[in-house]
Amino acid sequence: MLVDSKKVGSGAELSEAEKMQRERAHLSGLKGIVAYDWAPDGQHILVPIDGDLYLADLTGAVRRLTNTKSAELDGAVSEKGRFVSFVRDNRFHVLDLASMTDRAVTPTARPRPVGASPSSSRRKSSPVSAVRGGRPTIAGSR
Repeated sequence: MLVDSKKVGSGAELSEAEKMQRERAHLSGLKGIVAYDWAPDGQHILVPIDGDLYLADLTGAVRRLTNTKSAELDGAVSEKGRFVSFVRDNRFHVLDLASMTDRAVTPTARPRPVGASPSSSRRKSSPVSAVRGGRPTIAGSR
């Protein structure tokens, strides 16, 4: 076994984001490591444990890559093995393994009202609700 989640992890409860991800993958009843990503060199494996990311090598050495309160999801090692990408707090991050510098690549998401489409949250309200027969209909009138 390359990584033992009981030895490396704390056994902490999964974050809400991790629970939802496991539910979508039909893995909600499983414990421990349920996903991993082999590095292209075939010598390292990236595993998520307790919401953080770890990189293990074939000798069994395990290196913790992240240590945050938020869960890191969908971790992947870059093709040349220099970077690890992941999603944290709905933002795409890239971690440089040499410098251990974590950089958010996508902007901070702005919350929308529940049920609002992306375009509807940008529209300004208007009393004009529809156009009938070439003429606008004012909301509340017939």
